[in-house]
Amino acid sequence: MVKKPMTKTRKSRNPSLGKEEEFMLALLNRDRKRVKALIVSIKWDIIWEIISNNLLHIDALDCVRTLRLAVPKRFEQRLVRYKDYSIANSMLMLMEFTELCKLFWKHSVKFVLLKGYSVNHYRKINLLKRPMQDIDLLIDSNDSKKIRTEMIRKGYSVDRHPHYHHFDCRKKIGNWTILVEVHDRLFFGHHGFKASFKTKTIEIKDDKIDILKLEDQIIYSCIHLMGHSFAGGLRTLYELNEMLRKQKINWSALYEKCTKTNTNQLVYYCLVLCETFFRCSLPEDFRTKLGIKGSLLKRILLDSMKENLFKVSWNYKIKSLIYPVLWPTSFGNKAKNIVQDLYFIKNWLVKLPSKI
Repeated sequence: MVKKPMTKTRKSRNPSLGKEEEFMLALLNRDRKRVKALIVSIKWDIIWEIISNNLLHIDALDCVRTLRLAVPKRFEQRLVRYKDYSIANSMLMLMEFTELCKLFWKHSVKFVLLKGYSVNHYRKINLLKRPMQDIDLLIDSNDSKKIRTEMIRKGYSVDRHPHYHHFDCRKKIGNWTILVEVHDRLFFGHHGFKASFKTKTIEIKDDKIDILKLEDQIIYSCIHLMGHSFAGGLRTLYELNEMLRKQKINWSALYEKCTKTNTNQLVYYCLVLCETFFRCSLPEDFRTKLGIKGSLLKRILLDSMKENLFKVSWNYKIKSLIYPVLWPTSFGNKAKNIVQDLYFIKNWLVKLPSKI
């Protein structure tokens, strides 16, 4: 007997998505009616894969409990176990971060905390409620050599990343591995503290720490999303939505910063995806101004990456190598940056495995 092929329902807001992807969006949007309509026909192993690819275990568990869903017992138990593991890992990360702060301050190295804790601050949630795989810091490029030396003395192994303008510092603590990524470039072509960005100061365990201001953090989240070719990017989109929903955005300042950093089309595309998948809405004048700039090539590249939000496609690494060429610095020596990035791409192509 030939099975009748499944068809998409007319109620779907995103007709290109499968049932599992739609279920995840409905769950994160806390859309009880849509979740209950889809829950009877989804495959839980695919849901788990989407959650794991995007590190959405804690957010998914919160949504399940908020909506009081009757999910398979084993599925909920796995979410709870991961939450306990993630909180323990985050506590260890936080302890190590306070030690790093002392190290940086001792050597008079100015730094800005990126992603993780700053995103939690703008989402207005507990510092430990976001799974963290690493600690991201921005320093001035002039301090790079000094910090590499000090990190090695502190027991870290240090590797310079061949493409993304940062170096990775790793250290084993028992069965745990601490990864610290130290960046000397924030926006494309803008090195360290020479880049034009704004910060604000927050308190983390009684220490005063600089993070990016809201509008800069939004742009950086979009850049980070594209740097990974949108792979595992559903969490970033969800976090962007939460920041847009819970914070008051200075849209004119955001537009000016996008123009200055040559990220108009990238930010526009990410925020439109956010608006499509979630419940945020963009001001019409901001959408109009931001959406008119950019090339067809950039649009095609961005659109082809969208498939990576829920699962990583085979060609995501190839696409991730293209972005520095399409988004070079908006001022300064563009040719030098493009040649430099092409050199990094050549090195990466040599190292690509036969099967991705």
